[in-house]
Amino acid sequence: MDIEKRWNWVTQSKACFCCLRKGHQASTCKSTKLCEKNGCGKKHNNLLHKDLRNETTNSNEPTLHTIGPARLGKKVLLRIAPVVLRGPSGEIKTYALFDEGSTVTMIDSSIAKKLGLKGEPDPLSLQWTNDLTQEDSRSKRVSLEISAESKEEFYTINNARTKEMLSLPIQTVNYKRMMTKWGHLKKIELKSMSEAQPMILIGQDHSDLTIARQVIEGPKNSPMLSRSKLGWVVHGNVATIKGRVDPDFSFQTCDQDETLHLLVKEYWKTETFGVKVTAENPRSRDDIKAQTIFEKTTQLIDGRYETGLLWKDADLKLPESKNITDPHSNY
Repeated sequence: MDIEKRWNWVTQSKACFCCLRKGHQASTCKSTKLCEKNGCGKKHNNLLHKDLRNETTNSNEPTLHTIGPARLGKKVLLRIAPVVLRGPSGEIKTYALFDEGSTVTMIDSSIAKKLGLKGEPDPLSLQWTNDLTQEDSRSKRVSLEISAESKEEFYTINNARTKEMLSLPIQTVNYKRMMTKWGHLKKIELKSMSEAQPMILIGQDHSDLTIARQVIEGPKNSPMLSRSKLGWVVHGNVATIKGRVDPDFSFQTCDQDETLHLLVKEYWKTETFGVKVTAENPRSRDDIKAQTIFEKTTQLIDGRYETGLLWKDADLKLPESKNITDPHSNY
């Protein structure tokens, strides 16, 4: 597989980006081995290493990742903030991704279970770019509370959707180093993050929690600070600062009514002009001919089945048989 197909396979198989085994995520992987290709040093398997210097993009290739700034040689920090989640079973410190491109708030199923969140099952259909979709039939609608790391005030999140192996992008931020390069960041003191993987994504359905209520900007193409109800976050271009930012992605949800609408739409696009959609793999002419001969000649005679030979050519002519009384015969 090429590198894109490898990333897609790992994502769709819900495997760990470090050891490639299923059942856990990179953030909880026991493996301490880092990528060694070209001195990468990031926490992913060598087989998943991307060399951005030599990478070319193909807009026609379906992929879970959109063409983002990271592919153009730049690095971009996503709006990822440390938060505290609270449920019937207690509190958990984790990270949240603020995604303005998502129409739904989602939480990893493993965290929802630890928090003791209960809810009605409601199948979830996720849609990425290039009409690529993914289904989660075990998704539930749950409610929980969330606060900034300081826990000054908790806010309620209703109708969050659980998602098996949410697999949000991992991000590392060396904030002290960033402050030495951009003076405007010194106005707010933030903690650095190492291999931070969000376990909850907050979409536009709870934009009141993530909308920027105060912004501190610096020079053009430099990172900025923004404050929401969940605290301060640094994000944006970080150009020359070393750190890990996975390729960003976004998605939206499709409810069952919309999915049904799309199915009906596809039906009329094909059935109205006589094209029938089939899940069968195409067969060669020889296969079709052999199948036809088999079906036409097979018959049950005295308790046994008899079928014609599957000749490739219909007008096959065999040579004359040898005469066993011929003294010149080899038989």
